[in-house]
Amino acid sequence: MKITSLCILAIGLAGSARLLPSQPQDEQAKSSATVEGVFVDQDGAPLEGVHVLNRIWPGAESSTESDGDGHFEILLEWDGNKDGTWYEGYARKEGRAMLKFRADLRAGQEFDFGRLTLTPGGVLSGEVLDASGAPLSGAMLLVVDAAQQASAPEGAQADGPPWEQVIDRGSTDASGAYEIIGVPPGTWFIVAKHESTWWLWSEPIRLEAGKRATASPFHLESLPAEYQIQGRVVDPGDKPVANAQVATSVLSPDGRFMMQTTARTDESGQFVLFFSRLPSGTVDLRVQPEGDELDDGSLLDVSPGARDLVVHLGGTKVLRLHVVDDTGRPVERYGWGLSIDKPGSFVMTGSAPAFHEGGYATLRVPEHPFELEIRSDAHDRKEIGAFTPDALPKVLEITLTSSQAISGYVTFQGRPVPDVFVELVQRTPNYLDGVVEGHWNGLYYGLESSTTHTDQSGRFRIPNDFPHITYYARAWADGYAEGTSGPVKVGATGVHVELGVGGEIAGVVSVPRGLPPGGIELEFYREEIKASSINTSVGKILRTITDDDGSYSQPHLDPGTWLVRVHPSGTLLSDLGWSEAKVEAESHPYVVTVQDQDTTYFDIALGRDEPCILEGRISVGDKIREGYSELLLEGPFALDLDFSGVDEHGRFRLVARSSGKYRLVINAGPGHHQYKTITDLVELVPGTNAWERDLPVDQWTGEGIRLDAH
Repeated sequence: MKITSLCILAIGLAGSARLLPSQPQDEQAKSSATVEGVFVDQDGAPLEGVHVLNRIWPGAESSTESDGDGHFEILLEWDGNKDGTWYEGYARKEGRAMLKFRADLRAGQEFDFGRLTLTPGGVLSGEVLDASGAPLSGAMLLVVDAAQQASAPEGAQADGPPWEQVIDRGSTDASGAYEIIGVPPGTWFIVAKHESTWWLWSEPIRLEAGKRATASPFHLESLPAEYQIQGRVVDPGDKPVANAQVATSVLSPDGRFMMQTTARTDESGQFVLFFSRLPSGTVDLRVQPEGDELDDGSLLDVSPGARDLVVHLGGTKVLRLHVVDDTGRPVERYGWGLSIDKPGSFVMTGSAPAFHEGGYATLRVPEHPFELEIRSDAHDRKEIGAFTPDALPKVLEITLTSSQAISGYVTFQGRPVPDVFVELVQRTPNYLDGVVEGHWNGLYYGLESSTTHTDQSGRFRIPNDFPHITYYARAWADGYAEGTSGPVKVGATGVHVELGVGGEIAGVVSVPRGLPPGGIELEFYREEIKASSINTSVGKILRTITDDDGSYSQPHLDPGTWLVRVHPSGTLLSDLGWSEAKVEAESHPYVVTVQDQDTTYFDIALGRDEPCILEGRISVGDKIREGYSELLLEGPFALDLDFSGVDEHGRFRLVARSSGKYRLVINAGPGHHQYKTITDLVELVPGTNAWERDLPVDQWTGEGIRLDAH
């Protein structure tokens, strides 16, 4: 068997309950992106038949292979409620070392890794047997560098190698055989384990490039009986439930996290759970069946080594919902939460807001008493119940109201605009408060929980339970510049947000050596917002692609300062032959000022300009041991140009694209939560700029130290 995928040991905490989806389920929106690249050998020749395992959030896997030109391409899809995802690719081909590559993707992106070079490698193979000599299917194999381990532990072991020492892994097929393709040349240990056995190390194995090396067969020793829990899962009619997941969690050996142990029931409903570590006490079992006709189940206070357990699962019933507002109009976007009162436990589960045509939705509820909560972005939450499973209405009619809210309308040149994204935002706090009074970076932040879209008449309403907070209403739609209105507080009505025309940035991107400038991505932003952030990013990060001649334009930008970052595409970086330092220097943003209803022309010559590098060091007696530093623009938009850590010697390094005056901000101290702010104005020129300050310890007082005030 060829192992062309990565076997992952899943460790973590499982949720306590399973969502009972609506029936029929609404079509779930998907986000997607395309990933491609070209595999070559060390001489640049294309490699055909490279197997690529693709992994994205939350661990979903897919695979593809490269064609005769070494090219691979795959469309990746994930939950439409997430704008972005992380991506990891694992490339394997016999005779080559496995290559891992990664990127952060966003919806709609076409990401080209360019040329990916696979260096020579080999194959480790063998077989895994139990103590009696029978093959073990699904055993895990870990590859460890022998240079990091003086010798292999002898005999059966309770613990495997540290995960940071593992360079590759694989698993056995039905015959107990394994092949791990893509191991670099060198001397390796293979460490084997089946869920039912202890760990066992091999002798050192020497692997040469392009060769195969076969390890001696593993004979794994079974875990003692007390390391197992056996039982079966049945439905309300005592019939076996196949393919149900049985899980429990135990504390890791170092006490830092919970390790999940899982098993699947067979056709007769039987399961066996194995523990790699013997629990110190009883455990709770959680059972999750396939589909939605059966409810989740549990069994509490189970002793390790227990046999002949029986887990009884309850059924579910259909509940039809019809949700309207207080005028009788259907509410078509909402979600729900269930609070389920089960014997010995209280379970909460639910569904995020989604579209339900006509306000109707169908869900399955367990055969236990429960309470229902309806959640809508534009209305107050409503709690209903308690309900008992034997007294459910055919259709549950629900009316939502909106009590505390901020409402208004969005226009462009006096005309209402439908389907505009609207959010309640707050001014970004002055984190230099007490050091530089009145400092504000000119930005606002908003949370996903305080957003909506305008209706067909351009009106919006956003519920809010915080009457003491001052907000601004921000609106954005494609084809317009954003509009902001405020300040406002809860209860405000008739809030008018006017969208603008905005300004445009346009120009030409040129590339050294006469290389083609087409297809280069430019990113326009005022702050970096990661895909995992709870802050909203709609209309705050805009992107465009250069034409074949390198020309670009980005219209409808809010007037003021913007940052522009260039993302070279395809094989451009490798074709340019830039060093890592050069690539890092080119990743820093340009600063461009936009005028309302005007075009700012800004040409970009990649690799031409020498950056302004600030090499800094700060000391205040013995107070500086760690921290971070930032370089900010001066002016109405104090945007963050660069960020760097501060080491134990007070050193840091920051980069700007062009000469000028910037605000340096250092947050550092002797330890975490012991930081103070130190700030200064710095004048930078192309090349290296030195900044050093040795301050007396008596200045380590108050909120911080402002050096440019002296």
